[in-house]
Amino acid sequence: MSVRLINVSKIFHDPSRSEGEVIAVDQVSLDVAEGEFVTLLGPSGCGKTTTLRIVSGFEAPTEGEVVIDGRRVNDDPPNKRDTAMVFQSYAIFPHMSVEQNVAFGLELKGRPKAEVRDETARIMEVMGLSVMAKRRPDQLSGGQQQRVALARAIVNRPKVLLFDEPLSNLDAKLRDQMRLEIRRIQQTFGITSI
Repeated sequence: MSVRLINVSKIFHDPSRSEGEVIAVDQVSLDVAEGEFVTLLGPSGCGKTTTLRIVSGFEAPTEGEVVIDGRRVNDDPPNKRDTAMVFQSYAIFPHMSVEQNVAFGLELKGRPKAEVRDETARIMEVMGLSVMAKRRPDQLSGGQQQRVALARAIVNRPKVLLFDEPLSNLDAKLRDQMRLEIRRIQQTFGITSI
């Protein structure tokens, strides 16, 4: 599924500033082909996260168009965009096991129990998480938690996968390993990724 941003801007109104507003994203245009992996680079505060939030539907652009798979989605809520986001903080549920975390999205969508079980097992195998299925997040390393977050995102087979600084909480060695792992998973599933 392709993603296209056409002159997208996001302005936040801030009465505490003399200008009264903050331009978080300024006329961004971007084309991401189906199955492509694109990385947004820039300093802190330049609008990378806001751009991802606009693609996902968590933020509405002030102006411009967001087009996913050839269809304008500006007014579509996040659950109608067929995207998944992997956050910097991983956002995995601390009270659930690895298996429960991965299965959560499928259960939320009301999938049949057999499908939830089979698809969860398949994704956990691909991600190397099967041996830790019953562990809780506090029993996992940072890299293992990152893999759980990624597995939870891809188990629903999104057409677009969005990463918001997914490696920033990892040490340098693990960051290099996970960078390769994310690329391998992206190529395995052919998910358009930003």
